[in-house]
Amino acid sequence: MTAPLKPYLAYKDSGVPWLGMVPEHWGVRRLKNICSQFGRYGANLSADNYVEAGVRFIRTTDLTDDGHLKGGGVFLPPKITSDYLLSDGDLLISRSGTIGRSFLFKRKRHGECAYAGYLVKFTPSTISALPEYLLYFTKSTAFGGFLRVMAISSTIDNVNAEKYSNGHFPCPPLPEQLAIVRYLDYMDRRIGKLIRAKQKLVKLLEEQKQAIIHRAVTRGLDPNVRLKPSGVEWLGDMPEHWEVRRLKTHLIRNDSGAWGSDFDEAGTIVLRSTEQTIDGGWRINNPARRRINEVERQATLLRTGDIVVTKSSGSAAHIGKASLVSEEIEKLDCGFSNFMQRLRPDDNTSPDFVWRFMNNRVGRDQLIYFSSTTTGLGNLNGTILGNIWIAFPTLDEQIAITNYIEEATASIAAALERANREIELLREYRTRLISDVVTGKLDVRKAAAGLPEEAKEEVEVEEFDELGSNKSPEESDREEVDVTD
Repeated sequence: MTAPLKPYLAYKDSGVPWLGMVPEHWGVRRLKNICSQFGRYGANLSADNYVEAGVRFIRTTDLTDDGHLKGGGVFLPPKITSDYLLSDGDLLISRSGTIGRSFLFKRKRHGECAYAGYLVKFTPSTISALPEYLLYFTKSTAFGGFLRVMAISSTIDNVNAEKYSNGHFPCPPLPEQLAIVRYLDYMDRRIGKLIRAKQKLVKLLEEQKQAIIHRAVTRGLDPNVRLKPSGVEWLGDMPEHWEVRRLKTHLIRNDSGAWGSDFDEAGTIVLRSTEQTIDGGWRINNPARRRINEVERQATLLRTGDIVVTKSSGSAAHIGKASLVSEEIEKLDCGFSNFMQRLRPDDNTSPDFVWRFMNNRVGRDQLIYFSSTTTGLGNLNGTILGNIWIAFPTLDEQIAITNYIEEATASIAAALERANREIELLREYRTRLISDVVTGKLDVRKAAAGLPEEAKEEVEVEEFDELGSNKSPEESDREEVDVTD
């Protein structure tokens, strides 16, 4: 994309273990010394304060992994938010849950906003540091080392503002910061275009896959089958030999999980909604281990064929997502958290058929509708899940349908896996590039000077939110609900 970058000619020890060597002419300063305001928490308010129109209230759940502000959110009265309003160039950093997620506020673009108590506000001083440079630094792997030092617990689930302020940041001369920001903006736009192109491909493939599944779970496999009205608005017409029943009539278990007391390296694995992907799969990289009593452990152990449903989220994309427990999951000897509901179909019901139905729009539409609340946080429970309507064929036909879906979507699934992997690699490359540049491993001054002038483009944030990443922006790693976060 640009000419190969080279290291600086001379380096020195930064004196900061996690930062290592920096260019000889760079400074290393405490964050509080390069900000005019630092370490201020936002408001802690309950959902009772929310209004339909007012000042937008930014929570960590309203920020994407890429540092953008999503649509939607909640609003508060101006008199409540007056002490927590944001100004141009304010840098917000999450101090819990999605730890370290950062966002640079621009009033012209985002309007009037206040911020939640789980975000820390910093106002960089233009005398020594550009807000845009600091924002890029918070997206580097080096910032992960900073967070580990700043964390007040071994789980890195909270960061103290005073520690934040006393942390060291690299501080190049301002002209060099300008060059770094110019170069990274240029590269970020190009990488972003590639990512969005892949995301659009993922979206098209998902739509194709869902169309196949929708047809199979609502009409069966015979294109000439006679239909009859189901009597349920959500379902429409269905094959005349199918029967409409509430899901609870096909379940032998419908129960909530347990979160336990404390993190314990030798404890029981407790799967969370953050381990579930939007399309109903799993991504288990670093599952939580919790201290949980034996009664709860036995009661929440998952077995093959169980369906686990997210029952609380601030996003329609995540509420009601259902994941099927495989043999590999069962071998983890794991339980599930209290923010999830376990459904165990009876012996005359195919778990795969129910799982496919629940992740199709006829299932998800019901769950989204019944989970809607005025607080912006959707909630489901066992009663709602048990009462959703499903049109059931015989068990043999359920199995035939799921086998057909598996075969018919195999090539699409492979293409989706490739596209998502390419998105992941592009994001890894962007993070590595940012890290190398903002910590002085690579010198971009000459490259930045030769870049063409370009108009900045608006990022398609809505597409960034859900495609190409299985991290749930709406759910923190904390299982305790806090409406301010």
